[in-house]
Amino acid sequence: MKKAILSVIAFFDLFDYPLTVQEVWQWLGKKSAPAEVLAILDHLAGAAGGSGADDGTQAQPGSGRPLAARDGFYFLSGRSLLPAARRERYAASARKMKRAAAAARVFSWLPWTRFVALGNIMGARNLKTESDLDIFIIAAAGRAWLVRFFCAGLAKLFGWRPRPGKHRDQICLNFFAAADGLDFSAFLLPAADGQGADDPYFAYWLANLRPFYDAGGFYARLISANPWFREKLPNWRRPAEAQPERPAAPGKSGPAGKFFDWLEARARRWQIWIMPPALSARLNQDTRVRADEKTIKLHTEDRRADYRRAFREKLAGGHLHD
Repeated sequence: MKKAILSVIAFFDLFDYPLTVQEVWQWLGKKSAPAEVLAILDHLAGAAGGSGADDGTQAQPGSGRPLAARDGFYFLSGRSLLPAARRERYAASARKMKRAAAAARVFSWLPWTRFVALGNIMGARNLKTESDLDIFIIAAAGRAWLVRFFCAGLAKLFGWRPRPGKHRDQICLNFFAAADGLDFSAFLLPAADGQGADDPYFAYWLANLRPFYDAGGFYARLISANPWFREKLPNWRRPAEAQPERPAAPGKSGPAGKFFDWLEARARRWQIWIMPPALSARLNQDTRVRADEKTIKLHTEDRRADYRRAFREKLAGGHLHD
């Protein structure tokens, strides 16, 4: 259990993010009780007051303790500035969350949009000032490419698309999935030995999605479609569901459905045809750039392998010990 707790804190240290007891418990790779996690955290940090209280008892640099605690947060020893940085980043994220919410409202009016969330957040509102906003969208079955086509057009109309020299607060539309294509196991990074997957970032990506629109339990469906997620994070609890603004329109039926099937096929072919060379050269070559009838994942700068490498190096560094 101690090793699992240290691993969680070490992973989020990559993102300069200290954790509360609740967060450590939720993102732990072992089934446990919050009280058990708190007791071990306080032992590892040398905190006598519990809950990371800043009572002068938390580990100091050179104390030999692997963790320190301050203001209700736990972090690696020697990283005492992280709690203040987390609070500053949380406050600075308000503008970004407002932009993401506005985009989600616009995208939700498309008749085939089922779910809109802000992704690539490692922690609550842990957004850097200069970062863009990665939006993840679930579309009705058979409508992923049409939804992407119209979302991209709307984002361009509102001036939300990233462009050279301007990424701050811009909307990145690089991950879409159809409602019948929510199994993401094929996107997981393979383990070094080729046996199974080894992708710590992707599990935390799912856990930290920030829903803005959910037309009827689609976040729950996403989790259910990926049983490996529950194996990785057995304590995780889904946040409060976003409420739909109106009932979702049918995905396809009758003559109109056949017409939109025709449009969907052409939207897919056209978007693949105009795909920038940086994307088309990697299309379906690995887990970064994938596109088929049910999923569209366009990440040329997918850093999951880098995070995994840095995480393994941190764990092997020898300073994480009891």
